[in-house]
Amino acid sequence: GLSTWEIYPNGLSTSLPVAVQQEALRTIEGLEQVEIVRPGYAIEYDYADPRDLDHSLQSRHARGLFLAGQLNGTTGYEEAAAQGLIAGANAALYAQELDPLQLKRSEAYTGVMIDDLVTRGTSEPYRMFTSRAEWRLLLREDNADQRLTEVGRRHGLVGDRRWELFCEGRDHLQRGRKWLRSHRENPGGDMDLWLIAQGQPGLGKPTFLADLLKRKEVSIDGINEALGGLTPDLDERVWAQLTTECRYEGYIRRQEEEVRRLEELSDLTIPSELCFDGMPGLRGELAEKLSEARPETLGAASKIQGMTPAALALLAGRIERMKQENPVVGSSQRGRPA
Repeated sequence: GLSTWEIYPNGLSTSLPVAVQQEALRTIEGLEQVEIVRPGYAIEYDYADPRDLDHSLQSRHARGLFLAGQLNGTTGYEEAAAQGLIAGANAALYAQELDPLQLKRSEAYTGVMIDDLVTRGTSEPYRMFTSRAEWRLLLREDNADQRLTEVGRRHGLVGDRRWELFCEGRDHLQRGRKWLRSHRENPGGDMDLWLIAQGQPGLGKPTFLADLLKRKEVSIDGINEALGGLTPDLDERVWAQLTTECRYEGYIRRQEEEVRRLEELSDLTIPSELCFDGMPGLRGELAEKLSEARPETLGAASKIQGMTPAALALLAGRIERMKQENPVVGSSQRGRPA
């Protein structure tokens, strides 16, 4: 810092004895005579297998007991805070005999984290990385309020004022979407002339503004300029979110369809004849776990540690092909795999 002579050696955090820490630091060029102001340290804490919890973070063995934070095998302030919010809310809901607050993987990063913990457990301190979320295009910062405020409202976590602000913002988004998807520009019109003046391809056919926004060279400001300020008077954040929706519309729709399809297929029966070993696209580790567990449905298979939505989609596709090739597959009593 500008006002301190202390230096924090990032990457050298350790719980080793102070003398060992000092010896390690003095091996660094320029720090041969260094003195430690505050040594590194570690915190020990108890651990409870999170697989003993349900998705509300309630213990399966002691009803009414909710666990959150490092106790469940996580590390990091954000992870602990997210669990504390869910566990605390559900403790209050449980006391009132109301339905629990549970978030899906497709709804929130918190839902991803809790699902990972309670269905797969963890062999090392768990951190929530974006790479763990299969539906990252749906879990954006700009749509967090749209995804979760209604959920919070249903469970008593969102007050009247915040709800009013949310409804106002939601109405603005709807207004902007309707305008972009209903306002069409024709070749030879103001928008077409503006595009050509900007050195861009003109309109070859009548085009809705929502589709025009898919061009990376086109922005709301540009549309407003071309149309002489006719765009609705909405907040910049609203237009930014609508632009993102337009530009990634195809990808977003595909992920939404994948989520819907996997939810519908959760009850799909896995034929006893299905052999997992050597299945193209399925990792050997997963094939081994599936062969050992022999889950009866895709929903049961999703609980196997290391299972991914991509692998579930692969299994679903394989099952559907088997049924097309042989309609009696999976209809007989389950037995040993072929």
